Amino acid sequence: MNFLLAQDNGLEIILSRDSILAGNKVELIYRLINVKAKIKDIPELKNFMIISGPNHSSQMSIINGDVSSEIALSFILVAEEEGVFEVPIPVLDTNQEGLSFPKKYLTVLPNPDKIEMNTKQPVIPKKKKTKRKLYRI
Repeated sequence: MNFLLAQDNGLEIILSRDSILAGNKVELIYRLINVKAKIKDIPELKNFMIISGPNHSSQMSIINGDVSSEIALSFILVAEEEGVFEVPIPVLDTNQEGLSFPKKYLTVLPNPDKIEMNTKQPVIPKKKKTKRKLYRI
């Protein structure tokens, strides 16, 4: 995954890939980190077919008095035509000033042979658990 913003608060745009072949899937995630805001309007995703979403998730944690929060909105998209597309920024409902919104681009390449890209994440094998004998002394 490509992470665009690495700070304590703001908007992060995550794409599962930054370039794909036309007709393939890509995951798009908008994450609000430590921002007192809600996503007011979902951006129009031109040139893409939405096959899943918007999917909402949120989490909040308080550790030693430090509060952190995250709101995420995700989509699974299919790129229908080739080109370089700027990922649109959602409209936020917030009173917080000084938020920066990064630009992110997705490149869709021609796919005349209709090649399907592998969309599954690699599986990390689990370690085998070994039984240990317990001895009492």
